Amino acid sequence: MIYILQLCLFCGLFMVFVAIGTGGKEINGIFFYPKPVQDRAVELGLTTYKAIKSMNWYDGIVIDRLWVGHSQFWDIPQLKGMTYVRTWKQVLMKRGVDSLLYVVIAAVAAGIIVLIF
Repeated sequence: MIYILQLCLFCGLFMVFVAIGTGGKEINGIFFYPKPVQDRAVELGLTTYKAIKSMNWYDGIVIDRLWVGHSQFWDIPQLKGMTYVRTWKQVLMKRGVDSLLYVVIAAVAAGIIVLIF
């Protein structure tokens, strides 16, 4: 039970850090948006591809679907009218593929360590 409480507290703390980290500027969180929105923001000169980063399961579900999808905090005025919330299929496919890749990399690394020692 303590682990569930800790997990909830850490996720809440992460959300506070994201809010502080964006500095109140929605464009600073552009990496939470789908690719077409990111591309349009780069076209408008609002950001660069270098500033756009990758995400994990928590980012995809809690940030993308819940916070971005149901909060005006993330509305970028210059990109009004664009769909900026990833679909469940996009979130699950991206995170699923990434997770499988991480498992394969971890298995290879573990195999190498076992062979060495």
